[in-house]
Amino acid sequence: MHGFPSGLAAAALLLAQLTAVLGLRANVANGSPHVERYIIDLDQPPAERWREVALMYKDAIPSVLIEVESQLDDKGVDRKKWLQNHNIPSEYLSELVGFANYVDSPEVTLPRLIIWQLAYELGFSFTSSSILAVDQNGTVIHGRNMDTMLRFIARGKRMDAEDVLIEAVYTRGGEPIFSSLGLVGHVGVTAGMTLTGTERNASWSFQQSTWYASLPTSNLAAAKHGGLPSAFVGRSLLENRSDFKDAVRKAMTLKLMAPTYLILAGSDPWQGAVLVMDRLPSRTKKAVLHRAQVLSRSIDRWFIVQTNDNFWMQGLDDRRPKGVKLMASLGQANTCPETVLLTLRTAPLFNDLTTLSWLGVPRTGQQMSYKAQESLRLIGKSGLRPELLLQRIANRSRDSR
Repeated sequence: MHGFPSGLAAAALLLAQLTAVLGLRANVANGSPHVERYIIDLDQPPAERWREVALMYKDAIPSVLIEVESQLDDKGVDRKKWLQNHNIPSEYLSELVGFANYVDSPEVTLPRLIIWQLAYELGFSFTSSSILAVDQNGTVIHGRNMDTMLRFIARGKRMDAEDVLIEAVYTRGGEPIFSSLGLVGHVGVTAGMTLTGTERNASWSFQQSTWYASLPTSNLAAAKHGGLPSAFVGRSLLENRSDFKDAVRKAMTLKLMAPTYLILAGSDPWQGAVLVMDRLPSRTKKAVLHRAQVLSRSIDRWFIVQTNDNFWMQGLDDRRPKGVKLMASLGQANTCPETVLLTLRTAPLFNDLTTLSWLGVPRTGQQMSYKAQESLRLIGKSGLRPELLLQRIANRSRDSR
């Protein structure tokens, strides 16, 4: 669906008015002031890299690990077998050892931290709603909601995932390489973006999304055959400073413990893809490409909505169908970081389990992130639900044709 040029001016004016009310535009380049940022210096010994994070959250992380362990025990997970087949690279294991040492709590042990890294593969509840969208200039916007059921008591009060959400900026030689948003104690990367794009290695973003159909027993079997945890695969791709095309090529050959969706966006026009990955290398590159969704001007695929089920099948919940409907109604002419954020903040993409909304634009380097309650307060200033704001923008564009 293409936007109508005659309605651009009116739609842009309304968008400017709405985003001014929402207080969004001023935050586009700055991210959320309420997500703590930490520098992870890759030049330091692995055991020292997470020192600041460990010391800051030493009174919360024990409760997180105990809650995760409790939920997995309820699912009948055999933690001993997983600890024998975790396949976490030695460098990252050393980071976990250092983290545990700095927390200095009998409840924060290396085995518990290993289980936390493998939470998705073991069946812990993580879901997400993701959007790749192209604006009128061909710029790709990558948006994501992270949903999780994590509730615990720490610091004398009830807390949830929002309270242990951090931004990690990875550096080497004093230069920022990439950033990621994740939960304390987790040293892998499920979503991130490179920060130092050059003509040779332009910026790109990465996200891993879970499958509903992921079975822990099958994942363990894959682990015994060398399958890797998806979060560490993501971190490795970002650390290697590949460009978008190289990252996609490498991603297609990954040997994974669990099936997953890999979502990547690049800085070139219309550069975005969703890869549907099985466990281990069970498919050839050609087969992976056959099941991939790629942004394409030639077939007018200017957006992709990915949740936690396969795009060629009926949605297992209403998030993907609703997201597709919202984006199609919005139209490419009205697509920008602010309207993609509004779409992410619209139910059911935004729901009771949503912890975070993140949005990145590799071409410009812009990133913004909002915790769930923070976003609700911003949107609440307008007096309208996000869906009504989106509809008003789309209607103004159509009415002005």
